[in-house]
Amino acid sequence: IFGSLDPETYIRHIKEFFMMVPKGNDKTGTAATISVTWSLVNQKPEAGLVLLAPSKEIASRSFDYAAGIIRADPVLEKLFYPPKTHTKLIEHRQTGASIKVVAADKGAATGGKQTVTVVDETHELSNNSQAMGIMTEVRGAIGKSRDAFMLQITTQSKKPPSGLFKAELDKARAVRDGKLPLPILPILYELPADLAKDG
Repeated sequence: IFGSLDPETYIRHIKEFFMMVPKGNDKTGTAATISVTWSLVNQKPEAGLVLLAPSKEIASRSFDYAAGIIRADPVLEKLFYPPKTHTKLIEHRQTGASIKVVAADKGAATGGKQTVTVVDETHELSNNSQAMGIMTEVRGAIGKSRDAFMLQITTQSKKPPSGLFKAELDKARAVRDGKLPLPILPILYELPADLAKDG
């Protein structure tokens, strides 16, 4: 993720990352860790990261992970203001960069002020009737800034993929297979189609 940003031009050459991992691999913790790491390497004043969770429960868990990372390290505690639990906001003291953890609804993804969006559990977000609209808003926001990016991190759904999740997964597979030239890095942990059984 961080190696795709040209340090001289500040242009990010890979704008989207789609990571699908098996269950039990700490997706929420990974999303929170990447969010905190971004806030440490970010050099843009007042930049914003939105960590978009499919539910309030997962949003609370994501915030607790990120806040816990900061509270566990005395050096990080000096770099950040105390995490605000009631607003799920974390702010860097020097750059003013912020991490805002939100539950998915269209209002949460609009505004276009964030430089980065991390989507936790795309397959769960797909169940939201506003999912396509939310993703349109997110892509609009990352299109406004040359250093912006979006990371989606998810597991495979128990049911056959549908809606937003199917569209995003199909696109990631097409890029992986060389059929679609887009600035997307797909990281897909799944069986090859010829080895998969029962779908």
